Amino acid sequence: MAELVVYAGLNDVSFMHHGTAEESYASVHDEPSCSNPPNINAKYYAVWQSRAWGIPEPWYIIGRFAIPFDVSLPVGFVVQSAILSLKMNDGASGATTDFDVVIVDGSSLVLGSVAQAADYGRLLGSVTSFGSKNTSEMPPVGDAWYDFELNANGIAAITSGIVKLGLRNSRDINSQPPTIGDEGGWWSFYSKNKGPAYAPKLTITYEIAVAVNKAYALAREEL
Repeated sequence: MAELVVYAGLNDVSFMHHGTAEESYASVHDEPSCSNPPNINAKYYAVWQSRAWGIPEPWYIIGRFAIPFDVSLPVGFVVQSAILSLKMNDGASGATTDFDVVIVDGSSLVLGSVAQAADYGRLLGSVTSFGSKNTSEMPPVGDAWYDFELNANGIAAITSGIVKLGLRNSRDINSQPPTIGDEGGWWSFYSKNKGPAYAPKLTITYEIAVAVNKAYALAREEL
């Protein structure tokens, strides 16, 4: 077994859509582009779904984010496990009701050096869990690290190249709107922009396929 640790070094980015008093939850949820400019320079980002108080009506807010990793694995790799580690930004986390922070497929995202508002909508179809953790398991106390173990779907998405992972609130995935008295909440994690000690990391455990090892051994015998 071998282990590869990759730190977020590309543009991790947050997508936040603030609805207006006139917008329904469905409209905010299904919007193809986010209203707030996507931020590739933020020091933290959040999976967010809440209902804010407003006059004359409250408005909805939904936040999603994405983390790309530049992964380099040898020929014939077989991923055995993978863990996404995120550092909690405790000063900006809270929820009236617990929810799952869910890793989802981000392969459809454009990302890049210029953030794409439409990536907010591109994450809408990513509903299959690659792994998750409930907020009750992540108390917002201090700058703690929390590990998300990728499931079989997430492991299958690991490749040698740019691996794009999205994160969503489970209530966002289930189209479950927050109500008055249950404003939802947000869970915030640091981005790479906070500094190397805070950057999200992906730890991959892998082995080389038997066939590749045999071919290597035969090649050495012929030398």
